[in-house]
Amino acid sequence: MRAAARLLITVLVGTASLAAQSFEDLTMVRNRPSLHSKIIKIRAGMRGDIADDEDKSLGREDEFGFDGSIYYRDDSFTEREALLDAYAGVDGAYVGLSEFKPGEPGQRLAFSVRYGQFYREGFYRDDDFLPTGRYEGLNYDAYLGLGTQPTEGLTMEAGPFYRFYTFDDNSDTDPSYTIPDDFDGYGFRSYLEQNSLVLDRISGRPVDGFIATIKVEREWNDSDERFGTPIFTSNLPSAFWRGSGHIEWYVPQTTVGTWVIRADGQWSDDEDRIFNYEAQKPQGYIWVDGELGFRFDLATFTVTPFGLIEWVRALEEDGNGHTDETYFGGGLRGSYDLSEFISFYADYSYLENESRAPVSLSKDTFGSHQFFIGAEVRFGAVKK
Repeated sequence: MRAAARLLITVLVGTASLAAQSFEDLTMVRNRPSLHSKIIKIRAGMRGDIADDEDKSLGREDEFGFDGSIYYRDDSFTEREALLDAYAGVDGAYVGLSEFKPGEPGQRLAFSVRYGQFYREGFYRDDDFLPTGRYEGLNYDAYLGLGTQPTEGLTMEAGPFYRFYTFDDNSDTDPSYTIPDDFDGYGFRSYLEQNSLVLDRISGRPVDGFIATIKVEREWNDSDERFGTPIFTSNLPSAFWRGSGHIEWYVPQTTVGTWVIRADGQWSDDEDRIFNYEAQKPQGYIWVDGELGFRFDLATFTVTPFGLIEWVRALEEDGNGHTDETYFGGGLRGSYDLSEFISFYADYSYLENESRAPVSLSKDTFGSHQFFIGAEVRFGAVKK
């Protein structure tokens, strides 16, 4: 069965590219360019992971799940011509209304909810991640940002936010693990972004330039219960600093190819043990995840082989001291534009660190091999 699944992946990964909007992109990137002033995108497909060394007690097992989303964009919403972004997918939901024009004061009002949020607390030993506490939760976020675009492509933004966290145990929660109590979080969030992306006028794919975003948060909370394992139980401190960054850079090399460089990273307090163990990102309080690829643009097809590198710093099992781990990997992604309205995508990647993002809304599993196969349909597109 596993050999057949790997063969299926190998056959399909050469056809597509994951170019769809996502929850992470909308809550991180401030001013991503678009060819369209108005558009609806619907994506649907299957995502899966395959573990090299299965151990169901740790969460390392093969799993397949539905992946899909719907996204609506309108940059002339209301008489004020504000930008409306509305998104709902398996990774979360987001609604944002923003007004930013170069040289003028701007504002953004955003609401988001992350459902199906898994938490995977644990430690690294001999390159393996060993979970000690697995549970799930839900969080709601409201944010009001004020800012400006002092020059073309530069966005500066900051403002207050409120977040509500709720947690539940599940079938993967060890009986000896005490989950956190529900609590409120509130604080101040700021962004700095430089954007010089150039898009292909037909496909909308980035072909030159870069976009770089830095986000810094100060969050206070009213959590007052101890949680954790029998050998590592603690309270959350009353406040944390957090920082994260994202960069993607496109360098045209030939008439049919573009270098694609991406890096994401996070720095947080080592006692911020809920945020640090969100399952959709590397488990640790400091990490950097990078990708270097070359995208072949072949008319309606794209094929992108790429390499991956990941560095993670995480606490030891008892919370004293830390370990540093470095992992390597790679993959292949591609896309096929059947028409202006329909595209097919696929993506395969391998990373030595098996503790990767879950592929299912109902179960927290992970494996070194991950893939996606799906399609995107676009309606009501109005080009700028």
